[in-house]
Amino acid sequence: NLLAKAQQGTARCFASHHDAYFDGLVKEPLQKSELRELAEALPIVETVVADALVILLAGTAPREAVASSLSRLQAALQDSGLAHRLSHFGWRRWEDLLEDLARIRAAQFRELYRLETGSLKGPFEAAELRKSLADAGLDAGKVRTSLEALKWSFQDSSVLRESDWKVLGRQQRQEKAAAVLGKMLTYGMVALAMGASLFHLRTALEN
Repeated sequence: NLLAKAQQGTARCFASHHDAYFDGLVKEPLQKSELRELAEALPIVETVVADALVILLAGTAPREAVASSLSRLQAALQDSGLAHRLSHFGWRRWEDLLEDLARIRAAQFRELYRLETGSLKGPFEAAELRKSLADAGLDAGKVRTSLEALKWSFQDSSVLRESDWKVLGRQQRQEKAAAVLGKMLTYGMVALAMGASLFHLRTALEN
């Protein structure tokens, strides 16, 4: 797989799509030790995150109980490769993760479930929702399988769906704005670096 190739030196891995786009110009590729930690941490932490979403959606435990469980795993969550990968989503603490799961990821999964079970198409594509969940460390298929094992169903309504659309629209705008800002900052850093290089070259030529 890609992690194995990266550890063998036949491929390079970066912490984000943004870093990979600039191919090491902004940030160096992940080191072998970082890749090893990422490979070890992802399965455990992603399972915890997926289980938390399942519990929140199914309502099998109060939100306070989920918060208590996540708080006990705070150190593991914060130090995991997944946490570093998801830092651009705005969560660095378990409280941020809980809010993200309960509000945004739950809305994404409900809308994806609607589309996969025959509801009329809305403003968001199933593939888009599935990718966003995956980027957040959530396998929509596994979440659905777990929920179906619990005989999950939810009382849907036009009001709930419109509320989910508002949440998803706001999240989509925030992610686009963050991406634009990130590119602007990166281009600025590249311009500064090129300017500094030209300045040193000019100085060396004059001397």
